[in-house]
Amino acid sequence: MKEIFNKYFATAWLILAFISVSFWLILENNFSLENLISYSEYVCLLYLIYNSRSLKSKNAIIYLVGNFILIIGILFKIMHWPYNNELLLVSPILIFAGYLLFFYKHTNQNWLDILKLSWIGISSMSIIWFTLKLPNPYLIEHLNSFLFWPIYIGVAWFEAKGNDQSIEINSELENNMPEDIL
Repeated sequence: MKEIFNKYFATAWLILAFISVSFWLILENNFSLENLISYSEYVCLLYLIYNSRSLKSKNAIIYLVGNFILIIGILFKIMHWPYNNELLLVSPILIFAGYLLFFYKHTNQNWLDILKLSWIGISSMSIIWFTLKLPNPYLIEHLNSFLFWPIYIGVAWFEAKGNDQSIEINSELENNMPEDIL
């Protein structure tokens, strides 16, 4: 039973994300298709972060430091403390560099891996775009959202097939990670 549950967890997460976000938007009197897709994307992002092997590899320190600096930069921005823009400019570069190292070391570099790398690159670019207050970030935001859904569907598809074609595991990673994580 646990194997069947793990096999279709991404699909169940997606369905429950849309249901829960729909319910929340109806309660808030703010329901629209654009809001539903946008907020469901954030809920589904939590699943991709939880399910990410890039965070569990030995070389994830750069990626994790970049995410930590991003969170600190956002907090500095909210509190209007100095150096918030500098932190928000350094963090996406570290996140992209860390994921790029993971991409070249631990993946087969198939269509799903290339989509993930593109999405991380565009997400990093949108953070820099927002920080520098450049005009018209909507194209980047829409491209970011456009790439997210094929990635999520690809992860769910590989998970439902019961194999992991998106990552080539070497022997040290294979011993340290459970089989059900992509």
